[in-house]
Amino acid sequence: MKYGWTGWGAVLFFFGLASQATADTDWCYKYLQKGENDKAIEACTKELRSGKYDGEKEVIASRLYYRGTAYFNKLGKGNYDKAIVDLTKAIGLVPDDVLAYNIRGLV
Repeated sequence: MKYGWTGWGAVLFFFGLASQATADTDWCYKYLQKGENDKAIEACTKELRSGKYDGEKEVIASRLYYRGTAYFNKLGKGNYDKAIVDLTKAIGLVPDDVLAYNIRGLV
């Protein structure tokens, strides 16, 4: 088995979070999955600024997580700083988000 129970738990948690926060129109998530990091950042930023998820901390945290991950994927110190900010905010909203801690640790 390539992944231990911890690894599979993280994968299942991620897809659980994604299924909660991903609708057919969630371009932020879709672009991130395609590796289109600039488009993912743009879509996440647009959604976060729209206010349509005000009060839905899990959804806001997921958008911060996606955007932080996209910044991380782009490489470079300026992007790493932005990734840390987004991931720290996501953790502040959902303190038990293991993946946000993991990605922030990698950054």
